[in-house]
Amino acid sequence: MTALARLYRSAAFRLSLVFVLIFAIGAAFVGYRVAGSMRHVLQREIENALEAEVHNLAEQARIGGLRAMAEAVERRAREPDASLYLVADDKGLVLAGNAPQAVGQLDREGVRRIDYEGRDFRGRGRRFGEGPRIALAQVVHLHEVGARLLVGRDLGDRERVGRLMRDTLFGSFAWMALIGVVAGVIASFRTMRRVDAMNAAAARVTAGDLEARLPRSFAGDDLDRLGASVNAMVER
Repeated sequence: MTALARLYRSAAFRLSLVFVLIFAIGAAFVGYRVAGSMRHVLQREIENALEAEVHNLAEQARIGGLRAMAEAVERRAREPDASLYLVADDKGLVLAGNAPQAVGQLDREGVRRIDYEGRDFRGRGRRFGEGPRIALAQVVHLHEVGARLLVGRDLGDRERVGRLMRDTLFGSFAWMALIGVVAGVIASFRTMRRVDAMNAAAARVTAGDLEARLPRSFAGDDLDRLGASVNAMVER
């Protein structure tokens, strides 16, 4: 029997694999819960930021009217790494913003995910992405000024954080599993050497050599206690 075959059939090696599997399942569950909690926290922060920004713009509309709010939106939309902004009148005519493709999302108030491409509404300016992306947006209807306002935040950062956490956890789990398997192999080979030495001594006793004794490590483990019991039997 080859060394690898003996290793696979070793009880110590199989027990090590069981422990590694149990640890991997537990670690995966914990990692899943941590990643989910982190995504929830990030989304809650985005929702709070959206609510604060919508409130601020709505307050500007109440004080200075629709024109003042549209100018404020236009300034914010032109800032580097700006959020998504869109202001339209009650008929759906876009007045300001950098996400005109989201005009169809203005009919219903509330917070929801939207798909967008993010060109400046005049067809020029900064692009948010080369293709459709996902954002979390809040829509409010400002009836006193006859306008509809959308403010959104791209979820790319949240998704990147999620992917980074998944990659990091997966890499950590892989390394820990590898270390566990290597430790199991080392422990199994050590156990196999001790078992081989005990088998050789037992074979000598069986052949009639009553002076032979099973080797002991005096570590007090299972094999050591077994060796002590067999040696005591041979003495008797």
